[in-house]
Amino acid sequence: MRAAVTDRRLNMLVALATLIRRGPVTSDETTVLAAALRYLAERETDTPPVLSDVLRVIRDAPSEVRAVTLWQADEDIPRFREDTAALHRTLLALLHGPLGDTFEGQTTTVIRLDTPAVCVDISGIDDTDELRTAATLLSTWSYGFAQVEAAHLMADLGLAPARTFFTVLDELWRALRVGHGLVDRADGLTRLNRQKGTGTAFITHSLADLEALPTAHDRAKARGFAERSAVLMIGPCSEQELDAVSRVRTLSNAERREVLSWSAPPS
Repeated sequence: MRAAVTDRRLNMLVALATLIRRGPVTSDETTVLAAALRYLAERETDTPPVLSDVLRVIRDAPSEVRAVTLWQADEDIPRFREDTAALHRTLLALLHGPLGDTFEGQTTTVIRLDTPAVCVDISGIDDTDELRTAATLLSTWSYGFAQVEAAHLMADLGLAPARTFFTVLDELWRALRVGHGLVDRADGLTRLNRQKGTGTAFITHSLADLEALPTAHDRAKARGFAERSAVLMIGPCSEQELDAVSRVRTLSNAERREVLSWSAPPS
């Protein structure tokens, strides 16, 4: 259970760091973040750690965190701090930048999985605030998947009834287009959810949204969301959009005519 929680926290923290950087976090930095989260988890009480706790641990450089780097001896602490300076700056930017007032603190409303449905309303965020919108989507998705995984683990232990879940990732494009590397973070969120009894829907306005992502790597991975989907649901769209869909999933002529008829003007 603790390992699963740490994995979820790591994925969300790396997603936030990727957002604030507008670029990916390195593998070495991810390893240090994972070690810091494990260090905090082993000392966790009823109060989960927050961003400032992670920053403090990396700044203090305890031996348990330095153990995953080349700088394990006490005399190597200055070299460890030098190597993690970029990560330190990123966490400072998260804590004191535009996202700090949103993500530095405890969750105030818990997602209850014994209700028929849960919807997280982010309409209070300004539509022009792309950074906060993407960060909120990624973090709420991460929290939702974590709660679902916890419910599955509780059921496996006989502490709760087995349940099935259907998760909806709406406005997917808004979470992916802010910076390079965010597709990997969204992909990681969904792939971590390996328990049976959970379905996931990815919703976006157009496949063209995915083609607008910053790098070829991001665009290819985003197309993989559609390619891996067992069911592809299409609303009214243009011929150009159907051409893009056809590159992911083969459509018959009859299917194309049917979909095009939905957006045809009335006679």
